Amino acid sequence: LLVDAFEGPMPQTRFVLQKALQIGLKPIVVVNKVDKPNCRPEEVYEMVFDLMFALNATEDQLDFPVVYGSAKNGWMAEDWKAPTDNIDYLLDKIVEVIPAPKQLEGTPQLLITSLDYSNYTGRIAVGRVHRVHRRKLRRETAHRVQPVRRRSGLEREVQGARPRAVHGISARRFLHLHGVGGLEGEG
Repeated sequence: LLVDAFEGPMPQTRFVLQKALQIGLKPIVVVNKVDKPNCRPEEVYEMVFDLMFALNATEDQLDFPVVYGSAKNGWMAEDWKAPTDNIDYLLDKIVEVIPAPKQLEGTPQLLITSLDYSNYTGRIAVGRVHRVHRRKLRRETAHRVQPVRRRSGLEREVQGARPRAVHGISARRFLHLHGVGGLEGEG
């Protein structure tokens, strides 16, 4: 949950936080812009706590970790008065607090969020994998009114800015599926 060290929680913060708390998520609160004059990180922390309490957060959710920093200056730390030279503290907190995604096995599911095209491979479906087989994906199912099976070519997993070829994929990863045809005009 990203909160400005001067402005505190905004109306949209309340909405998003309420939805997250309702599904049982425990946030990591990031108080940003602590390098600005007149910032008030301790008061903002209290405002976030009060907001979570008002939204009926559980005791575990109220015991949230807090990270202070300046995204503009590229640092995050446990104490806002002790700036660092990197964002390692935030990344370590994410790995420590956020559980790894559950691997759901079964019929492969890919939520296609956009389509692209390559002169070399043809239509490219880009999306997030929700369920996978342990073996390499060979088919994908496009669900419209009824399931339609399609043969696809090359799978590429998105890591960083560039996709790379993969021999298997895990759930919750983003994937480029090359050579997918017949998706236009369905539905």
